[in-house]
Amino acid sequence: MSRQKRNNRARNDASFGRRNATRIPRPVLLIVCEGAVTEDYYFNAWRKSARLATVTIEVYGGAGQPDTVVGKAKRWRDERKTAYDHAVRRGEAADPPFEQTWCVFDREGQYEAMSFRGAVQLAEREQIKLAISNPCFEYWYLLHFQDTGMPFHHGQEVKQALRRYIHDYQEASDCFKQLEPLTLAAIERARQRYERHPEREWDNFPNPSTTVYELVAIFYLRLES
Repeated sequence: MSRQKRNNRARNDASFGRRNATRIPRPVLLIVCEGAVTEDYYFNAWRKSARLATVTIEVYGGAGQPDTVVGKAKRWRDERKTAYDHAVRRGEAADPPFEQTWCVFDREGQYEAMSFRGAVQLAEREQIKLAISNPCFEYWYLLHFQDTGMPFHHGQEVKQALRRYIHDYQEASDCFKQLEPLTLAAIERARQRYERHPEREWDNFPNPSTTVYELVAIFYLRLES
């Protein structure tokens, strides 16, 4: 066999091996956030973290009011699944469907958005998971530093309490490095506060509470195991 033919065969064998190599895809989570700043920064910081190796998250911020957040999440989830199904039928590669779809938005206490309840109902019908904070996302941040179940009148009160620990905190603050080492404590505090809240019997998202811990636990606890 000539040298040229041996080289061609080697290249063909290598290509064949690459085509048949099996790579198990990581689970993919879709996260759609109400805000374009705080929540988006936080989850994208997790996405970029070198430690996030067991799950893939796709984050989209600035989706608007709660009903719009859930509506966009549903549409993007369904479009991804449809595209994947079409690709499989054609024998083509495609991004896998989202294993879970999450919506992240606030209840804002007494300033609850008119679309809040409708958004929750739509999410339940569509089996979309909710990471809701009452009154605001910063309550999740605060639980990294202290365990508090004191009701807040509005989000500004939460932010003021948070500034005792992050002195220059603003919505655009990049505080992920301060929060990340305290994640496990925040998950446990948020879980206990939520599960034991005296108003849970008639209100799934009482003040104060956050179900962000359920979302973060999916990838954080996998990292710790």
